[in-house]
Amino acid sequence: MLNDLNKLDYRHSFSDEEQARIMQEIAAEANFRAEKEVYREQAWDPKRVKAVTFTGKLDAGSRFERSADLKVQFIKPEVEEAEIIRASQALGVGRRKIDDPQDGISEIKSEVGLPQIYLSKTWEEKTSYGYLATPPYSQWPPLFAPGLGTKEARQKFVDFYGQYHYYYCTQAWLPVDQEAKTAEQWVMDRVKKRWYAGCVKKGRLDPADYEGYYERFNSRLIVRLYLSGLPLVWGNRHLTGWDIRLNPQPKVDTPKYVITKNLFWSYLPQWYDLVFPIWHNLTQYPLGWSTEYAKADISAWLKSFEENTLTKFSAGVRSKKTFFLLLAERMLGAILADDGMDARFDAPEKAAELKYYLNLHQEVFDWAMKNFVSL
Repeated sequence: MLNDLNKLDYRHSFSDEEQARIMQEIAAEANFRAEKEVYREQAWDPKRVKAVTFTGKLDAGSRFERSADLKVQFIKPEVEEAEIIRASQALGVGRRKIDDPQDGISEIKSEVGLPQIYLSKTWEEKTSYGYLATPPYSQWPPLFAPGLGTKEARQKFVDFYGQYHYYYCTQAWLPVDQEAKTAEQWVMDRVKKRWYAGCVKKGRLDPADYEGYYERFNSRLIVRLYLSGLPLVWGNRHLTGWDIRLNPQPKVDTPKYVITKNLFWSYLPQWYDLVFPIWHNLTQYPLGWSTEYAKADISAWLKSFEENTLTKFSAGVRSKKTFFLLLAERMLGAILADDGMDARFDAPEKAAELKYYLNLHQEVFDWAMKNFVSL
């Protein structure tokens, strides 16, 4: 499922005219009345739209009317999101059977769940879109807001991660090939074929702003050797505080947490899913916060991973080396992709903001690589 964003067929810019036509088609077919666009996924360019999520009413105007989110999927996925969710349900993912000598076999259910499906339509060639309707998870609070880290945010993520890791990550539960054979291949393919190539093509950054960072990561033998020995494990490679929603009224039969990004289940380097939310925070910092604050924030995240047994992340040297190397990978991705390609910095008036984030990501990259090498 590791789609190469430079090769995908982007057919929709989702202009106002196109949006009106497509949503009219969906309204007629699914009886969904869109009320508000809540999220737009694009590949660093407003003309390369991957998906758009609306909140509104399903079965609109009938006595069965209910609030819902509807995600319109424009990029053909290798495995449909609805298929992924249904596969997890069919296989009993999120449940564990316990054999007690006295009480016999009982079942324990995870507090983590995947979305409930109200309605879905498979991506079709003739329309080049599909859709998925779920409860209105966009209206649920996120696990934590991106940006400045807090002790509460770290604790919430650790609590979630323990449940997610125990119930969903012990083995692969989708019939997909292991795209990369090693963590080195997994990482380097993304760095070189996607981010570096895209950054060069965009031409926004001066080569001096990224070439040295790319070479230090891509060409160092110590990096490649370490990655070649890092295991690939099953998990979700897009877990930010924003992608995990908290149930405002949890009940016995409903999950406390819902993972909303489900096209991202795959094999990934061990602990990548721990580092990922830190990257997201570092792309959303308030302007002006210093790199020293960022280092202290990241160190607090690392400490929370080490101290809590729920994460299964040990306090040993190897775990720390892995953490800092994957943090460097995430910061290189931030430099090449977020700073180098993201449309949020296209406008000239965004130059100062771009300069701040680029400098932040460069300095955190330097710090992460220094820690990786010295441990």
